[in-house]
Amino acid sequence: MFTYFAERMRHGGRDEGGSIAVIFAICTFVLVMALGLAIDVGRIIHTKSRLVSAADASVLAAAKRMHDTQLSTADLTALARSFFDANMNASGTSFGTVSAFDVIVDRPNSTVSVSVNADVPMTFARISGIENVSLPALATAAFNPMDIEVSLSLDLTGSMCSPCSKIDDLKVAANDLVDILLPSSKKANKVRVALAPFAAGVNAGPFAALVTDNRSTDSCVFERDGSEQATDASPGSGNFLKAAGDRGVSRSRNNCPSGSSIVPLTDSAGTLRTAISDLRTGGTTAGHLGTAWAWYLLSPEWKSVWPAASAPTNYGDPKTIKAAILMTDGVYNTFGGACDRTCSDNSAEARTSQELARSLCRGMRDKGVLVYTVGFMLSDPVAEEVLRDCAGSRFYRAENRETLRRAFSDIAQDLLNLRLSR
Repeated sequence: MFTYFAERMRHGGRDEGGSIAVIFAICTFVLVMALGLAIDVGRIIHTKSRLVSAADASVLAAAKRMHDTQLSTADLTALARSFFDANMNASGTSFGTVSAFDVIVDRPNSTVSVSVNADVPMTFARISGIENVSLPALATAAFNPMDIEVSLSLDLTGSMCSPCSKIDDLKVAANDLVDILLPSSKKANKVRVALAPFAAGVNAGPFAALVTDNRSTDSCVFERDGSEQATDASPGSGNFLKAAGDRGVSRSRNNCPSGSSIVPLTDSAGTLRTAISDLRTGGTTAGHLGTAWAWYLLSPEWKSVWPAASAPTNYGDPKTIKAAILMTDGVYNTFGGACDRTCSDNSAEARTSQELARSLCRGMRDKGVLVYTVGFMLSDPVAEEVLRDCAGSRFYRAENRETLRRAFSDIAQDLLNLRLSR
């Protein structure tokens, strides 16, 4: 027995089991705390990422809609918050609780700012007295919408008064478009609208003498000859438009919409509404002329023709959308101010007008002009075919007043949406 106790006392000084247990306990505690802190840090990083992303989405959405003059600052704040909440709560649980959300709308500088704060409750960090971590985020978006230049080629032929409710329907629809694009409350971006009424010819008003080399005596103008017939080349030597009695043009005078002349690009809704109210019908359908003049009114090549306030911007301007809207209720059947005896859809005049219209549409699209077409109560498949060829997916068919109004309103809204998304 004595020998056993002596032996245990001799080795007792080297027994390290107790110290190892202490070290193991300390290391375990440190590891658990490190793991806990890593979880808390992960919650912070996750929440911060979601916070910044949601704030960015909210200011971008609000900035895009800021130029909608119907939205107040309160509306924009609510819109920003709805986008923030949707993105904050998307794809998983958020660990943070939003404690502050402020929106600053700066209309003069086209900016929207969001200041947000979220509190993330801690788990293991509470042991060290840290109950939660406050995470701030600030996002600002500047959004300058694009300018819009749009021309309307409006059919004023005799069929638009058969019945005469058709021309009344057109006036209502055209005014709807003006109301949408040029509201009474001024928008931050520049929007200008032009009108190109047509029948057998186009009434160029005070510009007729300039574009025909002083040959027009009744303000009525027709297509030109030569290689520039289907282009937007400016009128000049060899490129002047023709007048009544010129080679290949009917000698009939006043072959244009009576009292309904073109209106160059303007941002005056009053000017446009007055011109629309004065629209009068009569004559046959030289649709290619309406198409050509819709282009001329948008073309920078014609800057020298129009007043300075109506001068179109250059093609390719990254800040401007150019669009032409071509409206008709029938087949293009007139060329040189006249159609055949029956004004059929397959006469030489009709085929020439239709093909020239197609060429003009291609030319516009090649220059970046958006082409919309509206067929109103069409009864001839050839008429629809030409309009579809001109516009493709931007063709609208209307059968009555309501669908005509909807077509013009949809086009106006599409242009407003494009000005925000391009």
